[in-house]
Amino acid sequence: MGKIHLLEKSIYELIAAGEVIERPASVVKELVENSIDAKAKSIFVDIKDGGKSLIRVIDDGIGMDFDDCKLAFLRHATSKVSTKIDLNNIGTLGFRGEALASICAVSKVEVLTKRQEDEFGVRYFIEAGEEKNIESVSCSNGTMFSIEQLFYNVPARRKFLKKDSTEANVIQDILEKLAISNCNISFGFKKNGKKIFQTAGNGSLDDVIYNVFGRDLYKSLLPVNYDDRNIKISGFISNPRYCRSNRNLQYSFVNGRYVKSKTCSSGVEEAFKGFSMIGKYPAFVLFVNMSPQKIDINVHPAKVEIRFSNEMEVLRAIYSAVRSAISENNKLPEAKIPDLQRNYFSADSVDVQQMQINTNNIVKDKDYFHEPSVSSNDFSTTVKSYSTNCDENFSQYKFLSNANIVKSLDKELKDDVDDVDNMLNHNKRKFVEKTIELNNENISGEEDKLNDEKISEEIISSEQQDYLRIVGEIFKTYILVEVGNNFVVIDKHAAHERILYEKIKKESDRLERQILLLPKKVVLDSNEDHELVLDNSEIFIKFGFGVEDFGGRSILIREIPMALDNKNCIEVFEEILLNLKTKINDFTPATLDDLYHTIACRAAIKANDDNSIEELKSLVNQVYFDEKIRTCPHGRPVVLTFDKERFDREFGRIQK
Repeated sequence: MGKIHLLEKSIYELIAAGEVIERPASVVKELVENSIDAKAKSIFVDIKDGGKSLIRVIDDGIGMDFDDCKLAFLRHATSKVSTKIDLNNIGTLGFRGEALASICAVSKVEVLTKRQEDEFGVRYFIEAGEEKNIESVSCSNGTMFSIEQLFYNVPARRKFLKKDSTEANVIQDILEKLAISNCNISFGFKKNGKKIFQTAGNGSLDDVIYNVFGRDLYKSLLPVNYDDRNIKISGFISNPRYCRSNRNLQYSFVNGRYVKSKTCSSGVEEAFKGFSMIGKYPAFVLFVNMSPQKIDINVHPAKVEIRFSNEMEVLRAIYSAVRSAISENNKLPEAKIPDLQRNYFSADSVDVQQMQINTNNIVKDKDYFHEPSVSSNDFSTTVKSYSTNCDENFSQYKFLSNANIVKSLDKELKDDVDDVDNMLNHNKRKFVEKTIELNNENISGEEDKLNDEKISEEIISSEQQDYLRIVGEIFKTYILVEVGNNFVVIDKHAAHERILYEKIKKESDRLERQILLLPKKVVLDSNEDHELVLDNSEIFIKFGFGVEDFGGRSILIREIPMALDNKNCIEVFEEILLNLKTKINDFTPATLDDLYHTIACRAAIKANDDNSIEELKSLVNQVYFDEKIRTCPHGRPVVLTFDKERFDREFGRIQK
């Protein structure tokens, strides 16, 4: 006799059920998804003992008639797919026709259902896949499923279920995801008679997230809105400063269906690189809407996996959406500075990327400042105020002006008037016009004069605008800046590091190099290292190092990156060599990025460094007007902002 035989129905149904129904949460997911497909506006779930003893799902959907109720529990019976064409355009959560058959194969099921147009409903009992009783009854519109004694006939499966609290938590997680993706439906959840959560079903995603995740997480979220016609992305991401140590709160929904997608997660995490701390992960709730024909959801019976026809298109869209939301959040309080004055405040005479300032050329305007002029070394040791002897608005013209222009006007302004108030009223226009004249001495023609007069009027009428004002520096680490009713604190090392990192990345094809007057001799650890350096001299040139053989195990470094100096260039050189040894010349984008981080970190000014006033001004200017400079390359914040209201509350000026 042959050894192959057909399995009995009771056996193959148990095997098939195991693919769909893994635990109580699987039952809840399938039943609630059916309720959503049935256009329910209210769904209530009640469980006991983690769903092992009882799972009850009640909805106010369209219900079923007598015949449909019997057919619904047959395998591959569904109302959602009729032809092969339908498989390419699935718009419902369920479609395989396996869920109810699998549930009734491993439990005792009672169904109470009624359509609005029917006079009576249906009550149906089915146990282990076998019909026990069906009758017409009087009941409310909608459907109620009661699932009792799950896996009672599959002891092996029941044995491997987790403890009740764990199974209940998994069910709650499933319901929270469904509530988030269907905020127009009211969801209720009870566990052992205790109400766990309830959503309003008012269509507000904000309300659902607040109810499900709580106030603290909700307050840290940033909105996401993106539409490129082919893909629409919406939802929320966490503020980069409030990322988490795990990926537990990462929810992706594609066309309203919760999915586990590496494409979605990778797109978000890639967008957060450089804005969040290393080892921290963003929380997000993102909805991706696109043509059903571009996705395949028929990958697994549980329907939590998905494939995209064009993964890169989705990845780019998610990256762009999240990056845009982060950039929008990175905007600092607006500083309304006229173009003319912003030019004065630019780093024309100060290269912030090099921070090599000749402090002898810095103008000391001691007649304008309260404190006497100081050297750059003295400046960093104490907190300095740059307010002038005139009123706040006029002091901003002084602060934002070119030092040489101020010097040339110093005597002229003081000779005109002694009284500060009169100086404001009498000479403000004269000051601005003189400034324009000095900066445009090579410009001639009536049209240019008219433009200058227009700019003058704009500056004079801008008394209510918010200007940048450096208050000082504390701990030789943080720069304090006032902008209107906001107080901004800048970490000078983190800021300079990010500026250098962006510059190095931009010039990554071949970094600028500087020739050393005295080449540095480096004795390598082994002959293999010596050979490795010489064989990969082009890679070192790419990173700004010019090397040559010096015999034995020694090499000479004749050129180093422009951003580095003699003190820190060896550390970066050794870092590149280490990567050559460990990665076997495999410089992936991530590896290159790490090296750019290292170069920027080593080259940046450090806490406790002495920096001149002009250096700090230049640094503030670059940070404030470049939205990329909000975190260092490692994700630490560069800028913190506090509003005046917070200070007023702390000092008791207003009620908390």
